Amino acid sequence: MKKIIISLIAVAFLLTGCGKRKLDINYDTVYNNLKTEYKDFEKIDKETIEGTYGVDLSKFESYMVVMEEDAAVSKMYAIFKYGSNKEDALDEANYFVDQYKAAWDNGYFPSETALVKKGMTYEEDNYFIYVVNSDPDKVCDLITK
Repeated sequence: MKKIIISLIAVAFLLTGCGKRKLDINYDTVYNNLKTEYKDFEKIDKETIEGTYGVDLSKFESYMVVMEEDAAVSKMYAIFKYGSNKEDALDEANYFVDQYKAAWDNGYFPSETALVKKGMTYEEDNYFIYVVNSDPDKVCDLITK
């Protein structure tokens, strides 16, 4: 009887994906959580992202880019949900990262440039996440929780 119960539990785990969850980021919740934790962030609009960084946002199903309100501070995070063509979207997300790094590679703010160079990228499910922060893993955890 014990073996039957254990077998049924094992089958249940297999059918439900062994506890894996599909990531579904709610941008408003993430923004509010991070705004509470880090205060001076603002969402960046589509025109600014496309115009400043040359990113084609049509490659993504959805996105959110949030940066410090103070233009002399490099902390930011970006979340891109892949569109129908993951490869094209991934290329575009990496292009954004490259452009963001290049924008800070001017030598005016050495400590901020160093922080940008330590920025982290994460991929999970259909999401690409880029974080520039002194504790990027903590920010990523806040985004994906």
